[in-house]
Amino acid sequence: MKKLLLLGVGILVISIMACSGGNQIAISDKMNDFLSTLSDTNSIIAAAEKYGYSPENVPLGIYELKEPIVTKVEKQGQQTLYFVNVTHGEIKDDIIVVWDGDVVVDVRDYKAAE
Repeated sequence: MKKLLLLGVGILVISIMACSGGNQIAISDKMNDFLSTLSDTNSIIAAAEKYGYSPENVPLGIYELKEPIVTKVEKQGQQTLYFVNVTHGEIKDDIIVVWDGDVVVDVRDYKAAE
C-alpha cells in the first residue's frame, strides 16, 4: 500500500511539474489587447493603428489571422520586441511587434528582419 501511495504522489508531482510550463513569457496588457484584435482581414492593420503605428508597411495585413502566440520577448533599450506566430489558412508566419512604451513603433515579418 505504501508503494502505491508513493507511486501516486510521484506521478502527481511529475504531472504538476510538466503542466507548470517552466518559463512563462510576460506579455503586457496592451500587447494582449493587440493580440485579441487579430481575427479577420485587415485586423492587424486596425490593431497597429490603435496603438499609433502607420499601417503602410504592416505585413500580413490582407490575411485573416488566427491563433497568435507570443514565442519570445526581447528588450532592446526602451523597446520591447514580441515575436509572434500567427496562422492564416494553413500557413504559419512569424512577425515582430515592437513597442516603445505604449506605442507600437514597428510591425515586421520575422524572416525579413533576420
